[in-house]
Amino acid sequence: MSRPGAGSAAATGLALCLLLGLTLAPAANAAFTGNGGAATSYSTASIPMPSAASFPASASCSKVSGLYNVSISITGTGNVQYANYYEMVVRNPAGAVQFTGNLSNPLERTYTTQVSVGAGKGNWIYEIRAKYKVPSTTNVWSGQPLARTLICN
Repeated sequence: MSRPGAGSAAATGLALCLLLGLTLAPAANAAFTGNGGAATSYSTASIPMPSAASFPASASCSKVSGLYNVSISITGTGNVQYANYYEMVVRNPAGAVQFTGNLSNPLERTYTTQVSVGAGKGNWIYEIRAKYKVPSTTNVWSGQPLARTLICN
C-alpha cells in the first residue's frame, strides 16, 4: 500500500529536475556567415525554316472540262536542325486547309484533287513545316513554314 501524497511528491520532484535541466543546459546557437548559389544552365532552340533545296516539290494545275486537276507532291525530304517531324499543309484559294500530311509517310507526301473552276481558281498555298514533338507528351514546337504557291488560272 502506498502512502497518501507520495505520488504527488514524486511527480513534483521529477518536474523540478526537468525544469532545472532545461534551464541549466547550454543553448544551441548557429550562425551562417557565407552564401552561395548554383548556376542553372539552360538554353532554348529555334527550329529553322525548311529550305526549298531540302524539300523539293512538284506542283501542277490543269483545266479539263471545267474542272481543275490540282496535284502537289513533295519529292524529297531533308532534315532541319532540332526537328523530328515534318508536315505539309495545303490551303485552297479561299484559305481553307484542304490537306495536312505527315511527310514521314510516303503516302502523305502527295495531295491531288479535282475541283470546279470557280472553287479552284487562284493561289493554292502549300507549306512545309518542321516540328519537334516532345516524346511522351502532347507538346509540339514549330518553326516558320516554307510556303510555296501554285497558281490556277
